Amino acid sequence: MKRNILFVHTVCPSQFTTLCDYLNRQSLANAYYLTTEGNRRSNQHQSDRLLSCTPDGNITTNNAYYYSGKVERASRISLGIYREVKELIKHKKIDLIVAHGSSGSPHFLFDEFDIPIITYIEFPSYRLHGWDPYYPPTESQILADKNMEMLSFFEAIKSDLVIVPSNYARNMFPEELQHKISVQFEGFDEDRIQQRESADKFMPRDKFTISFAARDLSSAKGLELFIKIANELCIKFPDMHFMIIGDPKASTYSFERKFLDETYGKESETSFIDHLARKYKIDTSRFTFTGKLSYPIFSDLLYRSNLFIYPLQFGSGNWGLLEILMRGKPVVASNRCFIPEIIRHRANGILVDGDDIEQWIEAISELYSNPPLLENISHSALESTSAYKIKNAAADYLRIFEETIHRRSSRHTK
Repeated sequence: MKRNILFVHTVCPSQFTTLCDYLNRQSLANAYYLTTEGNRRSNQHQSDRLLSCTPDGNITTNNAYYYSGKVERASRISLGIYREVKELIKHKKIDLIVAHGSSGSPHFLFDEFDIPIITYIEFPSYRLHGWDPYYPPTESQILADKNMEMLSFFEAIKSDLVIVPSNYARNMFPEELQHKISVQFEGFDEDRIQQRESADKFMPRDKFTISFAARDLSSAKGLELFIKIANELCIKFPDMHFMIIGDPKASTYSFERKFLDETYGKESETSFIDHLARKYKIDTSRFTFTGKLSYPIFSDLLYRSNLFIYPLQFGSGNWGLLEILMRGKPVVASNRCFIPEIIRHRANGILVDGDDIEQWIEAISELYSNPPLLENISHSALESTSAYKIKNAAADYLRIFEETIHRRSSRHTK
């Protein structure tokens, strides 16, 4: 019997999209995706199983009370979800709800419907995720973060299960809640990984290109450390080129905006990468800054870069690292956060002490001067990503889903 599974996220596409589509294509489940009406209209040509809900009020404007603003936004979303689910179950049996903890918060659903609920929480709060002390949050941001942490812990208590992307993320939760939490990274569509559109205009000719790639160009992702490393390598290797792939205007997991406002003024459009370029006096002829890209061009740049530096400072399970590895690209990465769960040192990548510039230079120099080692690590990088392909990840998700449904059913029969 195929299960009826309802995924809930006000963003579409999201980390649920590939899984939802795959379950339907392979007839493994009847998977529905509940999002906003605007997202439903924009994506309806891709799926006939998109459903819509209407949040209770505007979720894009500032809320009345700053300190509870994010929780208020989550509540407006949750009330819209509650109303839609209440109508939906009148004519369709739902076996399981899988909801995003903040952008699809299920907290108004708990105890209202006899449906098991799995909540996905990337990390419970910025306090537990961490931030660069050089670019700290304001006191108000620190205090407001407590409300989101409170919501995350409440969701962990009330959900039938919480899914997080890594053991590192799981360990951010209090020990008393960890038995309710399962680790499962998202799955990647191999066909999408193969998409490519020429990125010639970004690629230097006949240069060994070392790249940094992240959705957000932030201190949390290690952008400043990348530039420090690149500046040292510029001196040592005159034929190396450096590429920064990402959108300088994307929202970040860090608090650089406060620093930039204080340094350059709130009216300034100076980005964090602009600031770092000035601070470290980089030779712009040795760097390419791509800005925001379409996915096929982004994909081509990943395939064509020779080596990636992943100097992560803070993170719970970033998909960007897997995007690189799934294209068989060698990575030198920080030995911290969730990264050691994915990269095995000198097998499918190189791990270094994240704060030791000399270790970075030594590791990169070795790979640059040893093409066979670089090739071996590239091959192992690709081989190591089998579990993250959607076919295998979907099987793991279905196992988790069935176990969750069964536990709820078993409680009722006792």
